Amino acid sequence: MAKPRHLSVFADLWCPFAYVGLVAASAHCADPERGVQLTIRSWPLELVNGTPLAEEKTYVNATALRTSVAPELFSGIDHWSYPTSTLAALSLAAKASTVDLELGRAVSMHLRHRLFEDGADLSCDEELTAVAEKFGVKRDARDLDLVRRDYDDGIALGVNGSPHFFCDTGADLFCPTLDLKRDESGTLQVTMMMGRLERFIATCAAA
Repeated sequence: MAKPRHLSVFADLWCPFAYVGLVAASAHCADPERGVQLTIRSWPLELVNGTPLAEEKTYVNATALRTSVAPELFSGIDHWSYPTSTLAALSLAAKASTVDLELGRAVSMHLRHRLFEDGADLSCDEELTAVAEKFGVKRDARDLDLVRRDYDDGIALGVNGSPHFFCDTGADLFCPTLDLKRDESGTLQVTMMMGRLERFIATCAAA
């Protein structure tokens, strides 16, 4: 079998749009016959925006996604302990990726599941310690440097937001799974675009 192409996704942990896209992409790339390996990298929106994501805005967007395109997701948002920061959690996922890319993806998706499905506080050190122990990852205060490295790489690549997909061929696509619009009243209108994601991954694999 030919060596798989590499697909990197820059995303923040508390971005609900990224969660939907990564669930879809993870399922699509799980089949080795697809010929694409998925890596999740940090795009820390609290560094991008200079402030953490507001809980109310995140909740409204997650609710809109659950109502329109992802009824099977976001079961924990009505009782979550909203994190004050995702930098430590992103650091844990980034550290896992230095051990093994698939381990990093697994940790990253588990953290998202803990937030959006279980309502866990990803800024809680006890929560992150438990996840690190579950996956056998040794945490270190210097792990934050890995997040900043991803952030700098994302800027150099021209990341537009969370999630932004990049193939190692140089092709890229922002938020391929969702078409997001707002109506005249400002209400978010969401359409699932799985075909767009599948075509992007297929093009990446075939290159």
